[in-house]
Amino acid sequence: MVHSAVYHVAPRMARWTVEREGGDPAAICDDKASAVRLAQELARTRHALLVLHRDDGSVHAEHHY
Repeated sequence: MVHSAVYHVAPRMARWTVEREGGDPAAICDDKASAVRLAQELARTRHALLVLHRDDGSVHAEHHY
């Protein structure tokens, strides 16, 4: 499946970012749950791949929308 974009939810400086791969952060959230909700909405509307990271930065899960 070809995705129009890839979004990452990743930790950065004690906060969580939503980033489009190859771009600047789209959002910075205080908690992971908020970042995931926002990233899911972005990925669904853009038929994108969403990559969720753990606190240590390793990949936790990938979701295709």
